[in-house]
Amino acid sequence: MPVDLSNYPNWQKLVDTNPHYRQAWLEDRFPPKSVAEGLPSITSRAGASIPEATQANKGGVGTELSKLLAKWHIRASEGCKCKSRALEMDRRGIEWCEKNIELIVDWLEEEATKRHLPFVRSLGKSLVNKAIRNAKDTAKRALLNDPIHQLANTFEMRPAS
Repeated sequence: MPVDLSNYPNWQKLVDTNPHYRQAWLEDRFPPKSVAEGLPSITSRAGASIPEATQANKGGVGTELSKLLAKWHIRASEGCKCKSRALEMDRRGIEWCEKNIELIVDWLEEEATKRHLPFVRSLGKSLVNKAIRNAKDTAKRALLNDPIHQLANTFEMRPAS
C-alpha cells in the first residue's frame, strides 16, 4: 500500500504534480523505503504505523510572534493565554494566521489591556504581519535544508518497466 503523505505537503505536492512520482507512489516505490521508515507520523493506508522520529524545529507564526515580543521584554506570564495561543497559531499554520490576523491582533490587545500596556492596533497588525513573514522565511529555510527534501529533488524517477 502507498504511504500516507498527508503530513508531508512537499512530498504530496510532488506526487500530485509529477506523473512519475505519482506512479512510483502508487507502486509503493516513493518515498524510498530506507527514507520512509525514519519519517515521523507516517502510517500506511492499511494502518500499520512506521516508527516515529523526532521532529526538529516545529515552529510557526506563534513562535515568531513570541520571539518578536520577547525583544521588547514582553513574555508569557503565569495565567496568560500567550503560550496556548502561540501554539494554536503554530498548529493552524501560516495561511490560517493570514486569514485570521484581526483575531490575533484582538488577542494581543486583550493581553495588553490585562497588563495595562499601551496598544496601537496598526502596530499590533504590523507585528503579526512581520511574524508571518518570519515564519514563511523560517519554513523556506527549513525546507531547503531538509535532507528529505534534498533527497526528493535528487531522486531520479523512472517509469516502471
